[in-house]
Amino acid sequence: MTFNDLELQSFLPDSNQDHAHHLNRYFLKNHVHQALLCGLKDPEYATIALAKYFRQNRSLGSKDRRRAADFCYEIIRKEGLLRRCGAQNIEECIEVYHRLLKGEELVPESISPVSDFAAALSLPQDIAQEWFCRFSIPQALLLAQSLTVQPPIYIRSKYRGKKRRALQQDLLKENIHTELVPKSDSALILTHRANLIATSPYKNGLFEIQNLSSQRFCQELEQHLGTLAGLKILDLCAGAGGKSLALASRGALVFATDPRSHALNELSKRASRARTKVSIGVPSKSDLVLLDVPCSGTGRLAREPALRWKYQHQSHLKHCTIQQKLLQQAAQLTDKYIVYATCSLLEAENTPSLDGWVKEHSVWYWPHQHNGDGFFWSILKKDN
Repeated sequence: MTFNDLELQSFLPDSNQDHAHHLNRYFLKNHVHQALLCGLKDPEYATIALAKYFRQNRSLGSKDRRRAADFCYEIIRKEGLLRRCGAQNIEECIEVYHRLLKGEELVPESISPVSDFAAALSLPQDIAQEWFCRFSIPQALLLAQSLTVQPPIYIRSKYRGKKRRALQQDLLKENIHTELVPKSDSALILTHRANLIATSPYKNGLFEIQNLSSQRFCQELEQHLGTLAGLKILDLCAGAGGKSLALASRGALVFATDPRSHALNELSKRASRARTKVSIGVPSKSDLVLLDVPCSGTGRLAREPALRWKYQHQSHLKHCTIQQKLLQQAAQLTDKYIVYATCSLLEAENTPSLDGWVKEHSVWYWPHQHNGDGFFWSILKKDN
C-alpha cells in the first residue's frame, strides 16, 4: 500500500484564496509565527500558552485574532504532512501551509502505511499504530478525519427532551442558531460561531457548554442504572464540574472534590448560576464514585490540537500509575459502584482492574462513530 492508496493526501489543506490572502499579510503571519513559537516553548502546556497569547495580545482585532488562531491550530493539525512536504521547522510549516492555500500542488513523501497515517494525524507512530491496527483502513481514515478538523460546539440544556425547544427559541432571539441532537435528551449543536457566555440564557443558568460525549455518558449511565434520582454520587476528579452538574440535573445527590481549588471555585460558580446543588467535599460512603481520571487526552485531539506537541516530549501513558491509585482510593469510598472514565482512546488507559470488583459494563465513544470527543467509561461493581 502507498500513501495514495490510503488517500491520506486528502488530509492536506484545500486551496482557499481568501485564507491565502489573509495569511499573506505580514502582520497576521507574524502573529501566527509568534503564537506557535510561544506554544513550543513549553509543549506540555501549549494549549494554555496559545489561548493566553490570543487573549492578551491586544494588537489583534477580533476578526484577525480568530483568523490567526484558526491558522495556528490548523498548522498544528497538519504539521506532520507539512513536514512531509519539505518543511523543516515551524516557520517553514507556515510557508508550506500558505503555498497549499494558494493552490500549489505539493505531494507528501510516502514512507509506509502506518508512518503515513501517523503523519496525517501529526502524532507519534506508536499511537497511530494502535488505531491503525484496531480498525479497517476506511474506518481508520474516518477516525483520522474526525481528529484533524475543528469540531462543533455542543451545549447541554438544563431542561431535557422537548423542553429544549424553549431554549432554542430563547437563543434564536439573540441570533444564535442551534439544532437538537438526535438520540440525546439534553444536547443542542451550535450551527455557527457565537459568544454563548454573553447570552441571557447562559447568564440565567439555562445551559452549559459541554461536549456531546460527556452528555451522552450521563444519559447512558442513567439508562443503565435505571435512575439517578436520590443516588449519592462522589465525583472524585470533578475539575470544573461539568459532569457533576449534569448528573445533579438528573436527580443525583452529587458531592465533588478535586485537588485544584480553582477548579472547585469554578464549579461552585457554575452550580450557583444553574441553581443546581453540588456539595463540595467527600461523604463517608457513596453509592457510586465517578473517576474521570487524568489521562493522555487523545480523545480531545480535535478540540485541543496542541496536545500533539505534548506527546512528542513526554510519554502519553504517564498517567497510568495515578489512574490505578485513584481506583484503589475510590474502592475505600463506596461499597457499590465505581465508574471509571477517560477522554483517552488508548487501550492501556482503558482497562480498569481492581481486586474484589467486577467489570459490569464498558463503552468506547469513537469520534468517527459517535460524534463528540473520544471517550471511554466502565462500571465496576463490588463483588459481594
